[in-house]
Amino acid sequence: MSSIELKWWERFFSHPNQLTWTDLVSENDSHSKHILQWLEQFRNNQNRSIVLPYLNLHGEKTWYCASNTPRAELHLREALQSFIGPSYSDFDGRPVKIDPEDPIESAFAEATDGWIFRIRPRSPECEIKIQQSLDLYLSLFERMPSEKRSHINSLRILRAELDRAIRVGDESNAREIFQRIKSLGRLDGENLLYIEVEIRAGLGDWEGIARDSNLIRDLTGLRLPKRVLLHVHEALYRTFVEHSEDKNDPTLALNAFRDSNLDTQSTLFGTRRGLKNLRIVKSFFLYEIAQNNPNQSLLNELICELEAQDDDFSKSLLLLLPQKKESKAQVSELHLADEAFNNFEVDRAFELYFTAPPSVRRLSQLIRCAIEIGTQDAAKRVIDSITKNAFVEELVPALAKKLEELEQLSCTQGYDGAYSIGGWLDWAVLVVKGLNTDEALEIFRDNFESWDIRDLADSKESIEYLTEIINNSTGDSELIFREVSPSLFQCINENIQTPSRFVKPLFLLLVTKVTFFSDPSQNELELVREMVDSLMTIGLDKNEYVSLLSDLEELLGSQISTYRLSWALDIVELLSQHVCLSDESRLRIALKVIEEAKRISHRLLKTDKLVVKQLCNDLGIEYPEEYFADNTEDNVQVTQNLSDKKIGIYTLEEGAAKRASEILKELYPGVSVELNHDHECTKALTNLAKTADYFIFAWKCSKHQAFYCAKKHRGDASPLIQPLGKGASSILRALTDAL
Repeated sequence: MSSIELKWWERFFSHPNQLTWTDLVSENDSHSKHILQWLEQFRNNQNRSIVLPYLNLHGEKTWYCASNTPRAELHLREALQSFIGPSYSDFDGRPVKIDPEDPIESAFAEATDGWIFRIRPRSPECEIKIQQSLDLYLSLFERMPSEKRSHINSLRILRAELDRAIRVGDESNAREIFQRIKSLGRLDGENLLYIEVEIRAGLGDWEGIARDSNLIRDLTGLRLPKRVLLHVHEALYRTFVEHSEDKNDPTLALNAFRDSNLDTQSTLFGTRRGLKNLRIVKSFFLYEIAQNNPNQSLLNELICELEAQDDDFSKSLLLLLPQKKESKAQVSELHLADEAFNNFEVDRAFELYFTAPPSVRRLSQLIRCAIEIGTQDAAKRVIDSITKNAFVEELVPALAKKLEELEQLSCTQGYDGAYSIGGWLDWAVLVVKGLNTDEALEIFRDNFESWDIRDLADSKESIEYLTEIINNSTGDSELIFREVSPSLFQCINENIQTPSRFVKPLFLLLVTKVTFFSDPSQNELELVREMVDSLMTIGLDKNEYVSLLSDLEELLGSQISTYRLSWALDIVELLSQHVCLSDESRLRIALKVIEEAKRISHRLLKTDKLVVKQLCNDLGIEYPEEYFADNTEDNVQVTQNLSDKKIGIYTLEEGAAKRASEILKELYPGVSVELNHDHECTKALTNLAKTADYFIFAWKCSKHQAFYCAKKHRGDASPLIQPLGKGASSILRALTDAL
């Protein structure tokens, strides 16, 4: 029998693997029982996971782990991090790239089509502990009830996880999930292209979108979803125009717009589909002004929106308005409208068709334009323009059907012929009325970035209503609100410089909801930390403070583990930096985390111990020296002297950076530590990225422009060190792991 014909596991347990299939099936090997149990459950239930060992010629063991469904993959990663984590192994939660030329790795990859994780012990002693942990995991794993999930649900789960990764800025995780979505084969190239834009925009890579000529070319001519249309125009404006904004001389922005040839991109500026984001309004205004014959109707609409802005530059753009010229009648309005339509300038064509004489052609084109624009307002204008003798009877059947869709859209609630959603509350109401889960999430993704978050966040009544809706949701609607919570929080936190006190009930509820989750992801736990930080910054009364810390105490009780200790320490560190309204509540949380640290003190890094010591000093707690004393079994001591090195730390959490800096200087007298908190690509940030021996970039609390700046100037030879969390413990652990 050839190697190709052999079952994949038989090929896996063949040369160079010193664990042979013959010995395993005859049960002559001590590994037989463990390995055969994994294979048995994996063959019987393809929704399960598998972990198999590889023993090389030197007697060194490596484990390969994989699953066949997205949910199982996520559970497997969480389990491996909890049962083994970085203390015993090099496993950091990320999948590995399989070498197709390696017979062992290629054989293992044959059985799975998703992520593959690899575990290598830190030392021979750790190998025994890993094996014991895996035996325990397998015993628990075999008692888990089996799950059957459709490909649709698999895609939905992955899409939701991708959204969460984007919202917390986890580029690596987002890219991994995107590859998994591709492997499902359920989305065509066009939809994958849209997701690519969403990932780049969500991570703040505006320049990457704007300067990717192949991407822009592929998008040109497509009927872009609103979210993608918004992302593309925001990227173009940020990259090519925004730096030239000057309220005293708006011609600089117009010249920059023209110099970038944006005034010739008629397809991209065909229609804004009712979007009112400030950058897209300014961009479309400049496009119209740059044309030889600006359309006055379009300009009037854009002028109204610019005048409504509380922004000096937006108002200064009105100085660019051309002098009104007398219209010349040599060319018919219908001809001009047809010309605009053929150039994909849908908004311009729509306005021109309204000024043309009534005809079948005019009505047909108005219908086509309104369908393309897709807003209720456009549909209503077409329907209102129809009179008894408006050539409706002469429409071809296909357009007559489109006209019926416009009638429904104009006089009923309608979104693409079904629902009209003006903002968060409209959408939330439809969700609790029973909107299909997939449709609800698709509508949300396509529209939420165009909804004015101030309409929600600045209204006490609106916030209270949304909070009540989410609090009372059950079943599918509760699941939907869980998936969109990161986006809701991000919209409020990033688009409003100082959120009002009205949002406190909503943020408090979102924290409480995570407390009730049986399986919160790492991203959701990080979201909790961000919401706690925001709530503390806004300001809480004593009852709100005690209630919040009660939720945190319950969450820490269920989620604290070796792998998540850094996150827990980050929570305590955050509480120590803000005003304390209940010493008792804060002390209970701190002691809970310190007790867990004492329990696993033999697995802590020296930097973790120093963080605990600092927190004890800050909170007035006696530091338990006996639990954290260095000993010969401490396998996490820093192995490299950094006294002559320069370490750069970028984070917007200045307190965490200062703590990390103090600890590094205590460990390594003479070490140079430079901190940076710039929001943009400044000279200081660029220089630090170029000159630091080690550059720690806390990406979960960064400005995306700063991330891509540091990444660009750091280069591939010296990659950024990216902590999993935001506090001093996470920063220091990431550095130690990188040494």
